[in-house]
Amino acid sequence: MSFTSAIFSRPDIGDRPAFYFPDSQFDPITFRALDSITQNVARRIAQLGILPNELVALDLSNEYLHAVLLVSCARAGIATVSGVPSSLAGIAVKATFSDRQPMRTELYPVHAVTQQWLSDSVDQSPYRFPQVSGDQLCRVMLTSGTTGTPKVSYLTYDMVQERIDSYLPAFGQDFAGATNVMCGMQLSSSLGFGFLFNALARGASYCADSKDFDQLSAAIKKLDIRVLIVSPATLAELLSYCETHGRTTRLVENIYTAGSLIGPELESRVRGVLCDKLVVFYGTTETGVVAVRTSPGTLGDVGTIVASKRVEILGEDGKEKPQGQSGAIRIRNVDGSASFYDQNGIQERQGIDHFMPGDLGLIDSRHHLIMLGRQDSIINAGGVKTSPELLEQIICSAPGVRDCGVITRRDGMGIDRIVAFLVLRPGWAEGPFLTHCKEKIGHHFLPTKFVILKSIARNANGKIDRQALARQET
Repeated sequence: MSFTSAIFSRPDIGDRPAFYFPDSQFDPITFRALDSITQNVARRIAQLGILPNELVALDLSNEYLHAVLLVSCARAGIATVSGVPSSLAGIAVKATFSDRQPMRTELYPVHAVTQQWLSDSVDQSPYRFPQVSGDQLCRVMLTSGTTGTPKVSYLTYDMVQERIDSYLPAFGQDFAGATNVMCGMQLSSSLGFGFLFNALARGASYCADSKDFDQLSAAIKKLDIRVLIVSPATLAELLSYCETHGRTTRLVENIYTAGSLIGPELESRVRGVLCDKLVVFYGTTETGVVAVRTSPGTLGDVGTIVASKRVEILGEDGKEKPQGQSGAIRIRNVDGSASFYDQNGIQERQGIDHFMPGDLGLIDSRHHLIMLGRQDSIINAGGVKTSPELLEQIICSAPGVRDCGVITRRDGMGIDRIVAFLVLRPGWAEGPFLTHCKEKIGHHFLPTKFVILKSIARNANGKIDRQALARQET
């Protein structure tokens, strides 16, 4: 049984909340109601001439509608890709479903999605969903696009199934037993998509977060949320809000965080204020969850490799390096199966059995994976090296700093100059801040310029958008 049919095969959960988007819905939608709504939506899609095995784009600002379309298309055997038209260059889609004003330059039909799509149509007979095969294309994921040019990963139903199944052994019994989860990742991201279908497939309730803290807190109470999945950047915002407003009650029991490195100070404060248990994990759009850590760790420690993955550390010669030595990270499935298809291999179904995410790291004596930064962004100062990610976490731990982003600018002498962008908390003072930076960073990597912003630009996966920051330098 596939994850799509598993969602609606249990009559005992019909009255349970399926998902809830506090910013879009007054009340959660039940599994029984979702079954009816997805039949209505699938019927409308079929009337538009969209067939199983075809690919459609979802450009939806309303995340509730986005979730409904994701489930409806997955049930109907129609593959989806989420993104604005400008990000979909080179991807052959049949049509776009959107709740925005279509662009005049669209090369394919744009169908306007409204709340009416969820209502009963004239045809009241049960919609017969097609039988979906495991090797059928299910989802096209765009990577986080840290380079400014998102890469494309194609996933079959079997590949999606493997990912959502892998969450339970990776995260343990606390997660497996959680019947209500809140996810702060956008549905266009691999984590948002994966956690949505993981929750639904096991009969759990999926709840999105909210931009309004009071609404977020109300949603947690309403659904008795025990688990929160969120990026470190959002964690810092939640922590700042709670500390500023004197909120001392734990938000949830367990928080799972990924998307970027989390600094030890932020981690310690989160454990003390927001939750009983903090779980740090690392993964990629292409391969899914790779490593997990449940106890406190040092900067860059993302934990032990999950049982289904193998991580190799490679030198410049492409050979695997011994334990404790740093190099480029390569990820494989232990069973040798392909994790995804790229744009070249999708037609011939030539899957990729390994993936190099562009991250540098090492495996320490405890067999923990330690992240050291990105290969393409390592900062070299006279033979001494660091990464923007490490600098950001050091600066984030300075007094009065809420968030930080770092870029490098090459000057006329060919020397990389470091620019740090800061989001400040009330009470920030220049003296203690500069003292912290001089003590913790060292003279090699002290930023030559600090820029104060209201927020740090990030993509759908919560990673810093360095190209956007570079445009804000002035």
